[in-house]
Amino acid sequence: MLPECGLSLGAEDAGRWRGRVAELERLLEQERHEAGYRVRNILSVIRSIARRRDADCIDVDDYHTLLDGRLASFCRAQVALLRNPKKGVELGAMVGDELLAAGMRLDHAHLPAAPLFLSDRAVGIVALVLHELVGLMDDADDLTVGWNRSEAVRIDWRARFGRDAETIDSGFLREIVEQAIRYELSGEGVLQIEDGWLTCRIVLPVGCDATGAPPLQ
Repeated sequence: MLPECGLSLGAEDAGRWRGRVAELERLLEQERHEAGYRVRNILSVIRSIARRRDADCIDVDDYHTLLDGRLASFCRAQVALLRNPKKGVELGAMVGDELLAAGMRLDHAHLPAAPLFLSDRAVGIVALVLHELVGLMDDADDLTVGWNRSEAVRIDWRARFGRDAETIDSGFLREIVEQAIRYELSGEGVLQIEDGWLTCRIVLPVGCDATGAPPLQ
């Protein structure tokens, strides 16, 4: 008997209810764990951004400009993720957001037609990589971005730039691509600047792929 609602349950029904309650408690605990991980990850990335002072920051205004751009990029990705955390964020949309923020036209870039959704685990760091890559471009006319997903997620970026490679401070970008990708996402990243072209390849584990994930209910 359930006194508060005046219903009687048989042993079988009561067992099902107890099982359902236990499942809901398990899911709630899982959500709490994932939320805690996301918060720690966000704070870690923000701390890393704030502590980074690039070689070309000669005064406080320069530092403020760099910090503002990086935080804005990271926040855009997090806002997009909040719309549907389970589904993730589409990589093409992230590229478009960075190009638009830099005053460049998305229709000048070459992107795959097939969508790739990144999981909440990967979105923030990949957003910072895209922000730094776009910051090294003059325009999007010669930008080609490719991706595929099989045993791993592979992202390729190739763009022409009009500046001498020796004058480009790629320290923060290289740090993210070659270190953060490895230690935070268990992936691999390679960055090359040669003969007027900037190329970047990122390989992520399948756990960073949210393509095909069920929508948030």
